[in-house]
Amino acid sequence: MTAPAVAGAGAGPRARTVGLLAGVALAPVLVPLAFLILFIAAVAAGAGGHDQGQTATAPGAYTGQIADGQVPATFAPWLTAAAAACRNPELTPVLLAAQVRAESNFNTSRTLVSPAGAMGSAQFMPSAWATWGRDDDHNGRADPYDVGDAVMSQGRYMCALIGKAKASGILGDVRALALAGYNAGWGRVQAAHGIPAIPETRAYVAKILTWAQQMTLSPDQIPATGIGAAIVNAALAEQGLPYVWGGGGVHGPTAGGFDCSGLTQYAVYAATHGRITLPRTSQQQRTAGVPIPRAQMQPGDLIVINNDGNWGHVGIYAGSGRMVNAPKPGRPIDVEELAGYWAKFPWDIRRVA
Repeated sequence: MTAPAVAGAGAGPRARTVGLLAGVALAPVLVPLAFLILFIAAVAAGAGGHDQGQTATAPGAYTGQIADGQVPATFAPWLTAAAAACRNPELTPVLLAAQVRAESNFNTSRTLVSPAGAMGSAQFMPSAWATWGRDDDHNGRADPYDVGDAVMSQGRYMCALIGKAKASGILGDVRALALAGYNAGWGRVQAAHGIPAIPETRAYVAKILTWAQQMTLSPDQIPATGIGAAIVNAALAEQGLPYVWGGGGVHGPTAGGFDCSGLTQYAVYAATHGRITLPRTSQQQRTAGVPIPRAQMQPGDLIVINNDGNWGHVGIYAGSGRMVNAPKPGRPIDVEELAGYWAKFPWDIRRVA
């Protein structure tokens, strides 16, 4: 297939996502319970021999099982089964759940179709469905409007994309690369040697990774929404890119990556649609915005850290005691705990938006 033919679940950017406007239409879907229990047990037993990715999976808040109440009951067992059927451990139930949320908000209407013709809760184009669709709920038909068929087929497609990401040699979080491939087409990921510079695709990846975190955490740990969350999302979309000294600016990575202040400058500029341009260095960013006591820190705030005697590091508070940052040469952009190493240095917290 050419890249445009497989973009998203078979559609290009903006062509197929129904998104939150579709609403939640939770029509009951009959699932043979006995078969499903046996199926989940079988695929879980056969899920050994996991491949190893190029990069470490992000911290635990971004992986694993789905928190109670986060998905409709008709979807939950299929999300578990789809992840268990994949040899790649990066594909988790919560990642698939966040993706379905982005695609259709768990809409099960049998009339759900995008303007481009993408169908069902996982928004498959007919050409992509012909490749990945199967009768997984064993009701006699392979149907993108059946929850079981849609989710299992979504899992197969994502599993294959993660495998491609691992084999590609492209630096970055393989989950982010696979999501970009689902949205824009793997050909575009290959051409860009990373997440394509398509605003919708970058927003799609960041949104799903953020929602995956939220849907795993307890309600009191969910990051704030609004401009602070948008800043975090913009930085998370670059997760996995390498640290490059002097790299990055308001328009994105340069020389293939970011340094710490290049990432923060870009994330704030992108999240505010160009309304706010931070100064370039961590020392200069220490004077941006307004100071905030550490106890009142919120997601999206800058954390300028005096780890070298010259306030030489800056990151973005991501909530739950963690920071997204470009740490140092040899380590990619990632989310890490503020407890431990960073806690022993002085901080200045700045709210810039």
